[in-house]
Amino acid sequence: MKENISKLQKLMIDRGYDVYLILTSDDHGSEYIEDHFKTREFFSGFTGSAGVLVVTQKDAALWTDGRYFLQAARELDGTGITLMRAGEKGVPRISEYIKALGEDLVIAFDFTTTDLYFVEDLSLGLPKAKLVDDGAIVDEIWKDRPALPASKAFIIPFEEAGKSVKDKLAELVESIKKEDCNFAVVSALDDIAWLFNLRGSDIIYNPVNYAYALIGDGHYILYIDDSKLSEDIR
Repeated sequence: MKENISKLQKLMIDRGYDVYLILTSDDHGSEYIEDHFKTREFFSGFTGSAGVLVVTQKDAALWTDGRYFLQAARELDGTGITLMRAGEKGVPRISEYIKALGEDLVIAFDFTTTDLYFVEDLSLGLPKAKLVDDGAIVDEIWKDRPALPASKAFIIPFEEAGKSVKDKLAELVESIKKEDCNFAVVSALDDIAWLFNLRGSDIIYNPVNYAYALIGDGHYILYIDDSKLSEDIR
């Protein structure tokens, strides 16, 4: 783990990043993630389902919640990474910890693995910081990163789904219009599974396929690996 952190810190210095953040998420905000997205675990060794790794040019710290204090202490032992017990007295928030490093910082992370609330918290706490999207830096270090899963999609029959895809799309379009919008971008995998009556096994114990959808009046676009689809589904 120390070697991986050191490699990351060297690249950070080369690119002028003061801080690099590694969150626990995939590109869809899923609660459970596949091995391809376990970047935080790769760099820290911590295997819990929640946590944020903050890497500076000289140090590293990991925030997690009370469910994982004992586990994190054990798994981080010897890594040089400081455990931050989130919510405990005297433990700073991530934005507070970073702010102590300075005001005009360059903070990089993979924008696809975060959400608006996290970014807003950073922006409010660090208004002078520059946020940079860089998920590719991980691939320069994680050479044997697992590939994205490619399970076959399958259809849920109308009798089991209770409503046709056509009807679901029509209802979504009506909701979009009521919000005075033109399109809905759908990224949550369970939403896509429901909307298109499709299931898969891209995430263990979760019957979903990695995909996105763009829905508007007369525009119904499903973005998915074509190899997952049978002729019947097409």
